[in-house]
Amino acid sequence: EQSFERVGGTKSVKVDFRLITATNKDLEKAMAKGLFREDLYHRLNVVTVHLPPLRQRKEDIPLLANYFLKRYNGVNGDKVRTISAEALDLLMDYEWPGNVRELENVVERAVVLTNNDVILPEDILLRPWKRISDSEIISPPRSISLVEGEKALIQKALKTTHWNQTKAAKLLGIHRNTLRRKTNYLKIH
Repeated sequence: EQSFERVGGTKSVKVDFRLITATNKDLEKAMAKGLFREDLYHRLNVVTVHLPPLRQRKEDIPLLANYFLKRYNGVNGDKVRTISAEALDLLMDYEWPGNVRELENVVERAVVLTNNDVILPEDILLRPWKRISDSEIISPPRSISLVEGEKALIQKALKTTHWNQTKAAKLLGIHRNTLRRKTNYLKIH
């Protein structure tokens, strides 16, 4: 149609664009339940591309990781040349519940935090959990308190970043002042 009329307007506005949309929802089911407008579905659904989750496309991980390395390396001063084979193996073995966005964040974090010109396995900080079945759950030998867990996590972040509080705070997803307060409270020095 290449034109539309604003809500409440009387004039047609000419446009020339392509709309590309993405969702992780089943729009046909949503439409059947009345949660998505059928007329909008038929306007948008010209070409459908099903993209499987990253865990089902492991061969894409090296390509994407190197793409993100180049992208964030340029932003951070071109200090990192490559990703080591061992670090790449670590990326390949992970399940990627957050898909491509999670991979992008992991590579960006590694570029920011590494002090080397090669990303090594210790630079790859993945979520410390993975999906496991109930039968695989094993009780820990001793339980730790929330404070002990927080202290251990902060200490690991600080060691990983060579005690750089700005980088450690970014790694933990908290403000630097919050990290400073917590290190004082938890007596981490």
